Amino acid sequence: MSPVVNREVMREHLALISARTEPGRYAVVIMDGEGWHTAECASEFPNLSIIKLPPYTNLSKNVV
Repeated sequence: MSPVVNREVMREHLALISARTEPGRYAVVIMDGEGWHTAECASEFPNLSIIKLPPYTNLSKNVV
């Protein structure tokens, strides 16, 4: 948990995901439209991609 959220914190989080992804595997992180959720944050990790949800997507109503 972090007391702040920004691009640097997001990059650190993605670094942890990337490090925990087994060799030969690929991680996909699904994000909403927050300003710090950018594809550029993932560009330095060759085993990780970001998929951004369309605006106004509410997963809490769609998760079964």
